[in-house]
Amino acid sequence: MNAIPVPAGDEPIPISLVAHQAFCPRRAWLEVAGERTDTVQVAAGVTDHGGTDDAGTSRAARLRGVDVRSDRLGISGRCDTLEVGEGGALTVVEYKATPVRRKAEVTRPMRAQLALQGMALAEMGHRIAGHTVYFTQHRTRVDVSLSAEDLADTEALVAETRKTISSDTAPSPLEDDPRCTRCSHAAVCLPDERSLATVRRRIMAPNPDGQVLHLATPGSRRSLPPG
Repeated sequence: MNAIPVPAGDEPIPISLVAHQAFCPRRAWLEVAGERTDTVQVAAGVTDHGGTDDAGTSRAARLRGVDVRSDRLGISGRCDTLEVGEGGALTVVEYKATPVRRKAEVTRPMRAQLALQGMALAEMGHRIAGHTVYFTQHRTRVDVSLSAEDLADTEALVAETRKTISSDTAPSPLEDDPRCTRCSHAAVCLPDERSLATVRRRIMAPNPDGQVLHLATPGSRRSLPPG
C-alpha cells in the first residue's frame, strides 16, 4: 500500500487522514510519512470493507464507493455506502470494524469522517437525510446526529490536519493514553519509548571502534577481521 501523499498547495487532503488526526495527530503524521503496519486491526478493516466501497456492486437504492470532494474545505474521500431515500436524499453509511469486546460506540474520528462526507456531498448538490455507522463485528447499525458544534469541530480538524502533515517532525506521542492500546501504529510510534527525563550529559565513546554494534536482522552474524 502506498503512502498517503502530502498535499501540495491547494490539493485536497484525504478525509481518512482527518479522522486519523482526530484519533491522534502523531498517527496522521506517520501515515503521511509512509509508515504502514500489518496488524489484526488493519486486516479486519480491509476485509470488512471488501464489498462496501466497490462501485461495481452499486444498486439504484444503494450506491457503493462514491468519490466525494469539497473545494471549500480542501478535502476528498470515498463513501462506503450511500442509501438513496425519498426524493433522492442520501444517508451516508460508514462501515467500521470494531473488536467484539469493545462497545459499538461512535467516536470523534467517526463523527468527523461522516461530517466531512456529508458536507462534501452537500457541496456537490446532494441532499443529506442522515449519517450512520455500521459496526461489522457487532452487526449493529448506529444512527449519528451531527450538531452545529460537530461540524465546527470537524472544520477545525481539517486545518489542524493540514498543519500536522506540513510539519517536518512528528508530534509527540501520547502519554499513558488508552488509545495507544488499540492503535495499529503502536509498533512504529513506540509511545512507551519516549524520553522520561532531560539528558544532562552526553556520553561519547573515546574509540569509535569500541562501540557496541547491534544486529537487528534475525539470524545475521558479524565477525572481526584477524589481527
